[in-house]
Amino acid sequence: MLCLLLIISMSEGRLLVGAVATRKAKSTLTCASVYGAQEGDNCFTIMQSFNLNPKLFFKINPTIICDNKSLWVNEFVSMDH
Repeated sequence: MLCLLLIISMSEGRLLVGAVATRKAKSTLTCASVYGAQEGDNCFTIMQSFNLNPKLFFKINPTIICDNKSLWVNEFVSMDH
């Protein structure tokens, strides 16, 4: 009985690995231009300065965390894609 469970478990694992390997990769965004944050910049001031709506800003900057704190000086922010 144990051998049967091991065989089933191994075959399901192979199916899972095959499904993951054939999954289509997500496209990667590329930036056409970037801005190096200056002292005191935060997400809101950058969005306002470059006329970016929040939806687009976070789409092209998915790793930026805006928590009402200033960004790191020279932290690069994508301006368009």
